[in-house]
Amino acid sequence: MTLAWRVTAILVAVSAAGYVVLDKFVIQPLTWRIEPGILGLYAGLIAFASTVAVPVLTFLWLTRRLRPRPATFTLSADLDRPAFVAAESPMYRGIATIVFMMMAANLIPTERVPDSYRMRLSTPLGFVPVLVVEAAVLAVFALALVWLPNSSVRLTPTGLTVRYLLGSRSIDWHDLFPGGPPPTVRRTMPLRYRGRTGRARQLDVLVYTYHVDREFLATVVRHYAERPEHRPDIGTQTELDRLRIGFQHRVRRPAGAVTILAEAARSRPMGGN
Repeated sequence: MTLAWRVTAILVAVSAAGYVVLDKFVIQPLTWRIEPGILGLYAGLIAFASTVAVPVLTFLWLTRRLRPRPATFTLSADLDRPAFVAAESPMYRGIATIVFMMMAANLIPTERVPDSYRMRLSTPLGFVPVLVVEAAVLAVFALALVWLPNSSVRLTPTGLTVRYLLGSRSIDWHDLFPGGPPPTVRRTMPLRYRGRTGRARQLDVLVYTYHVDREFLATVVRHYAERPEHRPDIGTQTELDRLRIGFQHRVRRPAGAVTILAEAARSRPMGGN
């Protein structure tokens, strides 16, 4: 996530928490005055549902331009370590931050003031400190979530690295089994590879969390797993242009991913390949 998206997620999350508090202390007491009582009940349920729907839909609207996933990568800013990078989409972590902040606000203990249409903080001392601590922990976690390291998929001349919020997994190209991943993937991209002990292992990459066309990513990974002669050019603008052209041809004229990318390679020779 970029700094702008981190700040946006935090602002929406804090606003969502404030909306929950407003609903608890102001909106819900107003619904108690509605007659008949069944209408007040429905109004209260709608108001409660809006505390979830409004912040989430607002963030989805703000990130609407990120929904079309581009069939391309970004180039690594580190010129000494060229790579193609599929960056994380801010949508999912942003929504998670908003949800955790709303959960924290909902943990604030409240009670109805007797014989009135008002709410107040709960007075029993037994469970109140526990709920307050839980709410504080959730709020801190929600705010910290957006500042964790970005996850990404990095393709380098030697292999690919999947970076998570905490930790990473690297696989050399020569360890990937040919024939995969399949060009059509939905939520996960299965990568079958040879582990350190020589046994076959599988890594399921959550491709839906990255801001890249899923079919494009799977096609490119399969291409480099089966075409080692193109690996040295990974991380260059020329190679990225070749991949784009190859994928566009594949979309227009469905065929094997490797075959189409190979045709693009012949039409745009690079570095003697």
